[in-house]
Amino acid sequence: MVGSTDMVVVAGPMSDASSRTVQDRFEHVRVTVSPARTVTDGPIRNQSALRALLTQVWDAGAIATRRSLNGHE
Repeated sequence: MVGSTDMVVVAGPMSDASSRTVQDRFEHVRVTVSPARTVTDGPIRNQSALRALLTQVWDAGAIATRRSLNGHE
């Protein structure tokens, strides 16, 4: 099954440990951290995988502020 390409924007930086956890769990998802935001970008197989990604973000104490699917907001 081919998933969609999702981008989730998080307010503020996520810690290195949280970013590594996302990258370890979601092998093809790229995590880019800056002082203003963190962006996860990559293929998400289905709604369950998206929920798992968002749960990782929430567990890190971060707030997802935006999501786009296949480059569309």
